[in-house]
Amino acid sequence: MAARNWSPPQGGGEIDIVAWDGAELVFVEVKTRAHGSASSPERAIEDDKITALRRSARDYVRRSGATPASVRMDVISISGTELLYLRDAFSAEVSV
Repeated sequence: MAARNWSPPQGGGEIDIVAWDGAELVFVEVKTRAHGSASSPERAIEDDKITALRRSARDYVRRSGATPASVRMDVISISGTELLYLRDAFSAEVSV
């Protein structure tokens, strides 16, 4: 794991987990809901949140010197005792 609960110094969004998967830099959003909730946790990630995650990821890439082409956005969805890992949950669109 490269970072946990990382936020750019200027604020604007927090990335729950930043990790390397081989040569790929992975930004992971973790969403949880109590068992029996009306919708799945990943459905709570709306456009505004995705925009904030992308902005934070761009800042992390710029500061770390990582290659933007090797970036991915994943989601961990936890509902009660069920865990779902969504690889490439949405486009990273990280260019510096």
